[in-house]
Amino acid sequence: MLVWPTTMIPHAIRATPEAVLFTYQRPDDTFAEVAVSANEHNPRSRLRLRGVANDLPDEVLAERLHRSLAHHLRASEPQASTWVAKATRLARSIADTELPRPETLRRAVTRIDAEPEGKHDAHRDDGDEPMPADLLSAVFLGALSRNDFATALAVGDEFRSLAGSSAVHPLVHAIYAAIRGLAEEAIGHAESFAAATVVSSDHRLAALLLSALDQRSASCRHSMITASREGRVEDYIALMDAARSARDAEAMLLAAEQLFSSPWPKRPPASEIIEGLLDLGLFTEAERRLRSAVELPTPDPEAVCLLSELSLWKGEVSEARQLAVRANLGTDDQGARLHTILGVCAWTRGDAGEAREAWETALDLDDLFGSARLWRAQALLRERNFKAALQDAQAKTLSAHPIGDILAALANMGLNRDWQRKPVKPSLSGLMELPDAANFVPVLRVLFPGGEWQETLYAGGDPTAVLTDALARFGLNRSRLTTVTSSTGIERVHVVTPRIETATLQLDLAVAPFETVYAELERRRTELGCMYADTYGAELLLWKGEYEQASTRFESVWQRTHTRWGYVGAGAAQSLLGDYERALEYWREGLELYGAYLDTEATYAYRGDVHYAMGRLDLAAADLEQATRATPTRLGAWVSLTLVKLDQERPKDAIAAFSEVRRLHPTLVWEACREAGLSPTLDVPMSDLRAVVEKGRELLRGNRSSKVYTFSTSDGRFHAVRANYARRWSGLASQALGLSLDVLAGCIARSN
Repeated sequence: MLVWPTTMIPHAIRATPEAVLFTYQRPDDTFAEVAVSANEHNPRSRLRLRGVANDLPDEVLAERLHRSLAHHLRASEPQASTWVAKATRLARSIADTELPRPETLRRAVTRIDAEPEGKHDAHRDDGDEPMPADLLSAVFLGALSRNDFATALAVGDEFRSLAGSSAVHPLVHAIYAAIRGLAEEAIGHAESFAAATVVSSDHRLAALLLSALDQRSASCRHSMITASREGRVEDYIALMDAARSARDAEAMLLAAEQLFSSPWPKRPPASEIIEGLLDLGLFTEAERRLRSAVELPTPDPEAVCLLSELSLWKGEVSEARQLAVRANLGTDDQGARLHTILGVCAWTRGDAGEAREAWETALDLDDLFGSARLWRAQALLRERNFKAALQDAQAKTLSAHPIGDILAALANMGLNRDWQRKPVKPSLSGLMELPDAANFVPVLRVLFPGGEWQETLYAGGDPTAVLTDALARFGLNRSRLTTVTSSTGIERVHVVTPRIETATLQLDLAVAPFETVYAELERRRTELGCMYADTYGAELLLWKGEYEQASTRFESVWQRTHTRWGYVGAGAAQSLLGDYERALEYWREGLELYGAYLDTEATYAYRGDVHYAMGRLDLAAADLEQATRATPTRLGAWVSLTLVKLDQERPKDAIAAFSEVRRLHPTLVWEACREAGLSPTLDVPMSDLRAVVEKGRELLRGNRSSKVYTFSTSDGRFHAVRANYARRWSGLASQALGLSLDVLAGCIARSN
């Protein structure tokens, strides 16, 4: 092919199974994309060119580019047609689920570069040459897309020798760092990729990549660019999801406007779009859309139901009741919602009996409908049936609901009158002595940011009165989309309970440095008195191998609060320090206090390790099997169970347990092989299985989590991934397969 004239050098070249895409960018950042295809059955026929997308300032300029590209390509005939035909053929082979192995792809690229075709030396040993970086990227994404982690990790190891090379695409670098659990590296490469995006397909990938790394605002920006350029329903749905995640009202309004106004058959249900508007507090727009739907000749019953509920939140009880009566009272979730609304309307009229009957009907229709259960709990509190109210407020379906936390605190105060004889000490520790303070104090901070509630309590005020005032601020809304009443109407408030906040912080280990996450947990523990930050922070110390410090923290939590994680963590720390009898003693204390362990409790995993260390193989197997049966993602328990089965001389069971380890965390297996002095592999032979699994357990240190997997390697690096990360990144690689075809940019450079 001819050397490209300076003015015609593409910004990027990408092959797809149908065509080769040439992207051009001008100094003012306008761009155009032209698809070039050839007749594969007759490569010497004329090339076909068509404009794909452009935002050049005028059509004349776009047409001039189109003609110039056609002229220069056709001046290179017949080589250009042959090259385009082979490029698209290679694109199909890479996109195929049966991706060729690296050596096959290397030969394919060599054949593309060969000119003329018949002169390629079939006896040349390509394996002696390093694989081109662009080809490595293609193989990596293709392997990962079909969940072939062995090939992906092997190719990733090659990246290390090319760390300074820009030829390995930053998106590929980002995904590789992410599956290794190196958050800072992954985000750095993702930001590099996002900063260089030009075409819509790259913006779409940047949005997906940044979302996977919890960079929500940046992801939303790229989703907005893609949707604005492409105008596809799928892109506006993605923008709607990104807007909710990033709390971006402007993006949500844009997505809603397009989804409502365009006649797309694949448009999501109107109720889903409305819920997005409500979630971001865009009540005026949501109400406008709902009223339009309700005024139709045949209104959507769900729209009527949503408008009824919104009216109730606003305190417009009469309209809420009229709309609820108008809607069809079915026997599904909608029926439960409407009965709940009618119950609240009766409650505001002072008819407690009719209200209770409506809420009972709602729960008969849908036992999981939380709003009805919260209202019933409130009614039970008024009846001073504190035990039943507490049971409703603490139902599993209401986990981490701020209103449930307030109702539970009021019920506990009603059950335990001793606290009333003690004035609240004017300090954070004094506040935390109140029943359920760890749950309701953070809610009060959001509802009353001025801190007046705190002064009231310090001055001897009644905590139940403060909590009752807090409940009143929520108005008539008991949904998960919490709102508060104000002089101007209702406002959306995001009240995240401390348990959820701290659990989310722990998940952030996969997208933030350990030091950052631990420091924030410490801040919440010391400045806000958050009990959960205390236990979650101590758990992080176990994962880091700081067992003495973790033991001190857990011992203190257990003595002060007698929470479950107090005895679980204290026993875990002692077991890791080698004091097995003291560990078992902590767990016995917990059992005596609570009467039973939770089925999913981490105690089974840690106690199984203790029994194994003490040679009690049957007890170890029973505990570890319970741990893995109740929580199949508890990686550390699977690791230990593999060792137990090896010691029990049950090789088939050991292999089955190890297959779960490999499925849950292939990177751990890979690194454990390396740390054990073996060649990295996921197909560990039986002769090496014990050495690899023992090394894997050593790398895990104290981590027995079912949500976040961490390990530390001999180079001092701390690796963290979330459970099910393999599926997440394999899915993203599938969506990025088109990008893997950038291998052709290298091919054309070598062809010139």
